[in-house]
Amino acid sequence: MKDTEMIMLKSARPSMATVDVTTVDTLTKSTLARLGRLVDGFEWVEQEIEQAGERYPQEADRLWHLGLPLFTPTHECMDYDLVYRSHCRELIDRALAGEDTRPGTAVEVACSMRDVSAAMPLKSSGAALYMRVWRLAGLPYIPELAAAGYHYEELNGDSVAADERAAREFLAASDRTPPVDIACDGRHLGVPAPCRYVRATQLTMQY
Repeated sequence: MKDTEMIMLKSARPSMATVDVTTVDTLTKSTLARLGRLVDGFEWVEQEIEQAGERYPQEADRLWHLGLPLFTPTHECMDYDLVYRSHCRELIDRALAGEDTRPGTAVEVACSMRDVSAAMPLKSSGAALYMRVWRLAGLPYIPELAAAGYHYEELNGDSVAADERAAREFLAASDRTPPVDIACDGRHLGVPAPCRYVRATQLTMQY
């Protein structure tokens, strides 16, 4: 390495004496807040799975083995309870119905439309799509928004449904699929469970 390159490298490297304490504090708080939201997210997934178990008691074992990767957040707005829970509920319902879990969820489309609307005014078709997926995602009912949504959907007709399908396909996550070959050791959270995915050999070893 040439002397000039060494000088440039040293000058580019920050020294401990010049570190901005305020910046470090901000980064630390931001990281801890993010970790807190991740913990909240895990709890929200578990709660949605428990509630799904009440709706589909015959699918309790399948629900248990869906796995957290299926519910990986895909947008910063999923830091919020209502948004992330909607995402999880749709994926749970799809998985149990044997439907494709890769296409975007209604709330993923809503989040994307929120980003677009922040960058530019939405055309009539865009507004119709935004309000349609807002409703499908089960987000809070806003009378004025609902009324405008129905109006825009009437104006755009069948094209809104086509736009929704296209948006879901565009936002598809190719690796978002539930496990297929499920194997269980006969314990859920360390507690013996009569899971239908326990192999016969494992049952023999357990009992």
